[in-house]
Amino acid sequence: MLPDKMHTNPMFFTEKELEYLKGTAFIDKIIRQKSQMKRDYDNLILNMPEYSSHSFEDFCSNGISAQEALNDPWVQRNAFS
Repeated sequence: MLPDKMHTNPMFFTEKELEYLKGTAFIDKIIRQKSQMKRDYDNLILNMPEYSSHSFEDFCSNGISAQEALNDPWVQRNAFS
């Protein structure tokens, strides 16, 4: 079961939390990643409207969960051998 919220992932930080990162290169990376994910989501909805029942937040959460799983060393050793 996946958590309802991903509080430790910067993609889901509140505006107040992001303020702590102001002036760093890290904030620019977060903004670029969010922007790219939004373009991907919009493109998905445009081409597959049946997915419009899923929110952008769900799209991000599921995408990041899959990405983290694929980067897990155990998964890399066992799933791709």
